[in-house]
Amino acid sequence: MPEINMPSSLGKYRIDETIGRGAMGVVYRGFDEDIARQVALKVLHPHLLEGDAGDELLLRFKQEAQAAARCMHSKIVAVFDYGVHDNSPFIVMEYVEGTDLKSLLHEVRMLGYRQAADIAIEVLSALEYAHGQGVVHRDIKPANIMILESGHVKVADFGVARLDISDLTQTGIMVGTPTYLAPEGLRGEQVDHRCDLYAMGVVLYEMITGRRATSGLHRLPDLSEHITTAIDEPDVAQAFSELISKVLHARADRRYQSAKEFASSLKSIINCDRYYEPDTSVLAATVLQTVKQRAAPPRELDAGTPDAGYLSESMVSELQQALTPYVGPMAAMILKKQLKTSTTFDALLDALTAYIPNLNEQTQFRNAINASGITSIVPRPSEKQKIATGSAAVETYELDDERQQAISLLLADSVGPLASRMVKRALCGATSWSKFRERLLENIPSDAERSEFRQKLALFEPG
Repeated sequence: MPEINMPSSLGKYRIDETIGRGAMGVVYRGFDEDIARQVALKVLHPHLLEGDAGDELLLRFKQEAQAAARCMHSKIVAVFDYGVHDNSPFIVMEYVEGTDLKSLLHEVRMLGYRQAADIAIEVLSALEYAHGQGVVHRDIKPANIMILESGHVKVADFGVARLDISDLTQTGIMVGTPTYLAPEGLRGEQVDHRCDLYAMGVVLYEMITGRRATSGLHRLPDLSEHITTAIDEPDVAQAFSELISKVLHARADRRYQSAKEFASSLKSIINCDRYYEPDTSVLAATVLQTVKQRAAPPRELDAGTPDAGYLSESMVSELQQALTPYVGPMAAMILKKQLKTSTTFDALLDALTAYIPNLNEQTQFRNAINASGITSIVPRPSEKQKIATGSAAVETYELDDERQQAISLLLADSVGPLASRMVKRALCGATSWSKFRERLLENIPSDAERSEFRQKLALFEPG
C-alpha cells in the first residue's frame, strides 16, 4: 500500500494523528479550530484517481459526502464537509470513540443473541432513516458498523452509497463487498434498499454464530444448525433461524421489505412484545474489555539442529489426522501450504484453525494440538522449493482470467469494489506468484486480514 506522509493540516483542519489506513485511503484524527471540535478526515489515495476509472471513483467519493450529508441521524456517522488538498479529495466526518464491529468480532468471535439483536436493531434504525431519504448504503458489513464506548451504534462509510436519482452505477457492475452482497448484486443486477437488509442479515448471523452465512458466490446449505448450536434456548433458536432464513432468501420479494419490518421481528423475538430497550451497558462492557491488547507474546519456534526445522513423518501424520475430521481430504494440502508461510507455532495453529468454520470444533482442534506436545512444527523450505521459487522469479508472471476473477472476489472481502482493479495493478510488473501475492497484500491494512487472505490465496497458486 502506498505510503502517505501525514500532513500537518488539510484546509482549515489541523491533523493530529493517523487513525486508520485502508485500500481506498487514510483516515486522520483532526481538529476544527474554528469551533473547537475533534473530527475525522478521510483522504482518498491519489494513485486511485489515475486513468479513466479514477474519474468514476472521484464521483463516488464525492457522492459519499452528498449521501451521508443527507442522513443526519443519531445512528449515522455525520459528514460535515468536503474538500480537496493537493489534488486529493477528503471528507470531514464526526469523530467516534469506540471500535468497529469487525474488530470486536475478531476478539470475541461471537456475541450473545441479545447483544447481536441490539446492534442489528440500531443499524436497522439508521437504515430506515437513510432509505427514507432515498439513500441505499450498499456496503453494510462489520467494518462499517461502529460500536461506541457507550454501547450505542453508528453506521459509517457511505463509500458506495447510491442516491436513488443517480445513474452513476450501471447494470452489470458489482458494487459492494461480496460476502455481504445480495444474490442480485452478485449477478451485477440493479439493487435497491433490500440489499442493505440482506447484508444486515448476514452480519446478524455472523454475530450470533461466529461464522459467515455467505462465502463469495456460495451459500451455506443449512443455517439453522449453526444457530441452534450457538443459542441454547430452543424456542429462541428456532425464531432466529426462521428470521435469518427469511432475510437471506434468494428472492428479494420474499425477504423483509423494510428495515422497520425487520427490526420489529427482532424485537418480538428478544422481548416477547414488551417495551424494547437496548441493553447498552452489557455491550459497552464488552467493547471496553476487547480494546485491551493480548499480553502473551507468540511462542517462537525452536531453532534446534540444522534438520530440526523439518517435520518427521509421524508429526506430519499427527497434524493431518487432527485436521482431517474438520476439513476432510483437503487437510493434507492445507497443511502443506501453511507450513511454507508460518513462522511461529501460534501462527501455524491460527492459520489451520481458520479453515474450521464451527467455533466448538475450532476449540476441539486446538486442544488436540496442544495436547500433542508439538511446539516446533514449521519446516524450512527444501532445496526443491528454493529452486522452484528461483526459476519462477526469472519469468514474466501471467494469470488466467478465471483465476483473476476468483482472486478479485476473494480480495473484495477486505477492500471492497476496487478489488479487480487492484488485482490488475498487482499483475502489472509482477514476475512471480510471490511478487504478485505481496503486491496484493499491500492493499490490506489489517495483519489478521492479511494472514487470512494469504492462506486462502494459496489455494489459487498455479502448479
